[in-house]
Amino acid sequence: FWVSYVPCESQRLNAVQLTIEQIDLIKRLVDQYPDDLRLATSADEVEAAFTEGRIASLIGVEGGHAIQNSLGVLRALRDLGVRYLTLLTRVARH
Repeated sequence: FWVSYVPCESQRLNAVQLTIEQIDLIKRLVDQYPDDLRLATSADEVEAAFTEGRIASLIGVEGGHAIQNSLGVLRALRDLGVRYLTLLTRVARH
């Protein structure tokens, strides 16, 4: 799994842009090493990568703040190949 992570502080600023830039970087890395890596968005694609002797590369987003409370952004991230989104809690500091 490749993980796109942006700081919680970016939630009300540019979290979506930073997340998309991270996904773009992941995809460029996969494209740069086609003999070793293969983007996978399903179990069938993971199995195909294994059969081809390549590493299946799945994309996830760390932290729900990355979608800035937008289901439209969530759907767009899915279209970009993201297959999981984690929740992230921020611990208050005193």
